[in-house]
Amino acid sequence: MLSSPECRTRDTGLLALERVEIWSALQGTLSNAAIAKQRVAQIHQRMQQNKGDKLLVFITHDSILRALTGRMLAMREFGVMLPSAADGTYTVAGSLFIK
Repeated sequence: MLSSPECRTRDTGLLALERVEIWSALQGTLSNAAIAKQRVAQIHQRMQQNKGDKLLVFITHDSILRALTGRMLAMREFGVMLPSAADGTYTVAGSLFIK
């Protein structure tokens, strides 16, 4: 499980699986398009290296998910992201909202 270094994402990972690997590429980008582009490229590379042989879990922020998929999730909403085409784009295949 890879997590943004920010406390709430790291803590979510620790609660879910009791261990996380901190990865700065998952840190939120707010409104900095240049940083978002760089982090999305790093995430794409990591996903392509996985080859589907094991589950890859990212705990990140809405700005990263939005940059990858174009979709915005609500606070406390979890999304499952899947490749949608050979061109490296992704889609949110499903989501779960926690009250």
